[in-house]
Amino acid sequence: MTEITAENRLQAEILGLKEAMANRPKAPRILRIGIAGPRTLNEQQLRSGLLALCNVLLTISTELGLFIQNKQTAQKHNDIKQSQLLTLRLTSSLAIGADRLVMTSEVSSCLHGKAKLEYAAVLPFLLQDCKKGMYETSRSKIENETDWLALSTFIEQIKRQAESNLIELEGDTTSADTRDKAHFKCAKMLVKNIDVLIVLTKEGKSQLTSHHLAGTKTTQRLAQQSGRPIIQIVLPL
Repeated sequence: MTEITAENRLQAEILGLKEAMANRPKAPRILRIGIAGPRTLNEQQLRSGLLALCNVLLTISTELGLFIQNKQTAQKHNDIKQSQLLTLRLTSSLAIGADRLVMTSEVSSCLHGKAKLEYAAVLPFLLQDCKKGMYETSRSKIENETDWLALSTFIEQIKRQAESNLIELEGDTTSADTRDKAHFKCAKMLVKNIDVLIVLTKEGKSQLTSHHLAGTKTTQRLAQQSGRPIIQIVLPL
């Protein structure tokens, strides 16, 4: 069973977000939420992760939504109306696995009427280089083609928005080492463009190997160093 560690930690982070909003009375009511997690997930982990992610996002939307719709808060934040919904900008690198859970219909359905959704992505490579840069030699040609089609669909969904919110970095696809460095730069840019990070990890397993710069643990560490609140979802093995 998936565990969100811990409920009191989630409430503490939400309290911090409320305080940050109160200190920025004229700021837009957009909360930029980053998503990071492992690329390889089994079906149980995907289902558990999706359910936990929906619960976390719903809790954030409900708690902060009630906060900004409060009459006194709405009067103080003179750029919003009392009835306006909070906007969640869900941001990831769109890597296969946990990163893409935010783009699913299940997430948009669970937040319907609770928050407005925007999607954003930070790509480690220029769009025309992503197919090569994200090619996984451990997977079959068909699996890689399927992955590319899914990625292209998500990117088109982002580009169709009023504001595309798509950042393309000029990562080098030449070798595994240069691609790793590109993903590391991508993680740094992701953290720079979020207010809070939701990180999915596997129970009892480290997501970072000694020979890789990039990874879930790296993104989490960068977020901690930047003072970003972190909400952790632990997936079953």
